[in-house]
This record gives sequence, C-alpha cells and structure tokens, in this order.
Amino acid sequence: MYERFSQLLLERGLTAYKFSQATGISQSTLSEWKSGKIVPKVDKLQIIADFFCVSVDYLLGDSQVDTNMVFSMNDNSFASQLLLLRKSMNVTQDQLAGLLGFSKSQISNYEQSIREPSFHVLKKFADLFGVSTDFLLGRTELRGPAASPVLGSMALDKTLNKYVTEFEQLNTKLLNNFKGELKEIIQEMLKNKNEGL
Repeated sequence: MYERFSQLLLERGLTAYKFSQATGISQSTLSEWKSGKIVPKVDKLQIIADFFCVSVDYLLGDSQVDTNMVFSMNDNSFASQLLLLRKSMNVTQDQLAGLLGFSKSQISNYEQSIREPSFHVLKKFADLFGVSTDFLLGRTELRGPAASPVLGSMALDKTLNKYVTEFEQLNTKLLNNFKGELKEIIQEMLKNKNEGL
C-alpha cells in the first residue's frame, strides 16, 4: 500500500515533507506507515485519496485505475452505506455479524456512526458485499467489484427457495385438479359400465 503512495509522490514530483505540510498528516505517521508499524486509518486514506484525486481502492492496490474516478460529493457515510447494503441484501445485523465474526453490537455501532472501521474491517465489508471501499465510504456511486460470493449465494438461496415453494404450490394445485378430473372420469366410466349391463 505504501508503494502506491510513494509512486504517487514520485509521479507528481512531491516529497513526503510537502505532502505532510499540505495534508496535515505528520511525517512520523508516514514513516511508521512506510516501515509497516501502522496501517493508515480510514480517514487518513480518504485524505490521501482526495489529495491525489485517486480512489481508496487504488491506494489499497485493489484497482489499477488511478484517475477518472467518479466521485459523489453526497453525505453518504460509511454508516449509511453499510446500512443500505445490509438492508438491500435482506441480511440482519446478527447474520452480518456472524458472517464477519463480529458481534451484533459492533455492526450496530458501525451503522450508527458510533464506531469507525479500521482499514482491515473496511476491506472485510467491501469484500463481503462485493463493492469498492470508495462506495462503502460514500465517495462514489460506482459499486465496483463483482457481487460477493457469500451474499450472492444467500440471495440465490432465497430466490431458489421462493421458486421451489411456488412450484410445490402449483404442483399441489395441478395434482388436486388432476385428481378431481380423474375421479370424474372414473365415475363416468363406472356409470356407463353399470348402464350397459
């Protein structure tokens, strides 16, 4: 991740000192990041991405595209995006917590902006929902990566269960209709047989 940051500095002819002065991110933070002692928090990633006009996904190495990012300057925060995604997938806080190995209260705290996600947590959510980190942070309306295999399979299971139920209901209705028609045919045959004797 620091490699991308370093590459952006080089491409734009900047030093870490100039970047630090322009953004307010201390040089000691940058040094600790470079040495691997820390990973930038989400708010710092957003500052860096905004400064270089790139996506957070590009900084994280999840995208090869560093420009032409369509940013949405709306008030969508991580909390509102998380809530939107969770509800659109018909997943409860308990289910989401179970999928990620979190507690329900952690999910609730994220959705209420009581708690901000770490870099690793942000990546977990993005991977699970199959969206970009920029989408999760409300920086763009472009969802990004393909749908999540976990939640996609849950949605597929719900859809399949719906169709199986509908098929069973239709099958029962057709079977009952067939039984009724068959009963009428047998009764008619018996009636004709009895009349013929």
